[in-house]
Amino acid sequence: MVLAEYILIEIEQKREEMINLAHASGFTSPDTIKASQELDELMNAFLFGKHTYSKVC
Repeated sequence: MVLAEYILIEIEQKREEMINLAHASGFTSPDTIKASQELDELMNAFLFGKHTYSKVC
């Protein structure tokens, strides 16, 4: 699997995690915000083609 495919899978998993956290603890809970920031990092890694990606979760 190429790096871009791996990052896309990680993005989808982190997105689902963030949505579940938001429903369980609210949109402004620290856990939801942390998941959102991690999702941002993954999306930036994908969009900007960072080849030095490291798993953030």
